[in-house]
Amino acid sequence: MGRLMEVVQKALRGREIAFSVKDSSPHVVTFHLRYSGNNYYVIFHEFEDLEVLLMLVSAPILIPPERRIMVSQFITRVNGRFKLGTLTLDFEDGDMAFRLGYDLEGIELPEKTVMNMIYCGLQTLDHFLPAVMRICFGGKTDVEALKELDENRLGLEVRLAVDESAPGTTHEGDT
Repeated sequence: MGRLMEVVQKALRGREIAFSVKDSSPHVVTFHLRYSGNNYYVIFHEFEDLEVLLMLVSAPILIPPERRIMVSQFITRVNGRFKLGTLTLDFEDGDMAFRLGYDLEGIELPEKTVMNMIYCGLQTLDHFLPAVMRICFGGKTDVEALKELDENRLGLEVRLAVDESAPGTTHEGDT
């Protein structure tokens, strides 16, 4: 276990968050957190030789195979909004996650940063999960789900900077 993982574990213990470390993977910490009514799976992975810390927060659902392309288009549209981190989608198993990493070579890692990383992931997934659910189970397109999300957030009709008739824009029912 390296210096970054020591701080991660200390931060989690300080918040009484139960975590797991396998003997075979001392640079990986895993745990579950309940946030806003959902259960999230969190992984911290330290790359000790590079002094890089990676965190992944998995969404509480798996994206159905037939909706993965539409959800990936949605993710592509929203990733440009983030200052830190990115949403990802594993096309093999449908796992959607928020991923955030820091290069901390020669830099101290405050416990507060560890907790901020976790909350950034939880809040991001919590914010975008309703739109993803509308794509997966409500028959919405990526553009429709994003528009509804923004309208709900702003409380007004939003005009997206996307020409829905432009080539490459997928609409429900297109093949």
